[in-house]
Parts: sequence; structure tokens; C-alpha cells
Amino acid sequence: MKPLYNSDGRNTVFCGKTIIAKMYVGNEQPEMRILQGMNRSETVKQIIKDCPEFAIYNNITESYYPKLF
Repeated sequence: MKPLYNSDGRNTVFCGKTIIAKMYVGNEQPEMRILQGMNRSETVKQIIKDCPEFAIYNNITESYYPKLF
């Protein structure tokens, strides 16, 4: 089965041509923000499943609660 999301590996997660998640400079460390209107916990789980290199590189776990963009 083809993954729902794909990634550039470090900064951005896409669904087709739509940007789903992006890394931003945070106060103490980089933070991931996801597209407004997306279910935060389900989106994080799907990113970890479909883009493990992105999740590992950015220390994203299932307990991560992203902000929106």
C-alpha cells in the first residue's frame, strides 16, 4: 500500500503537493506545525508511520502535540 504522506526527510511533509507539516525555529528547539483543520494526534501518528526518517531526524514521537499553521 502506498504511503499517504511523503517527506523531504528533514523539513516538510507533503500529501501530494499539499504541505501537511513543516518544521519551524522554536524558542528552545525546532517545532513542527501542521496544517490547520487536521486532527493533531492522528496526523502525528501517520507522519511517524509514513515518514520515519522525518520523525527520527526531528525527534517526533506519538506524544508530540504540534501547533498549527
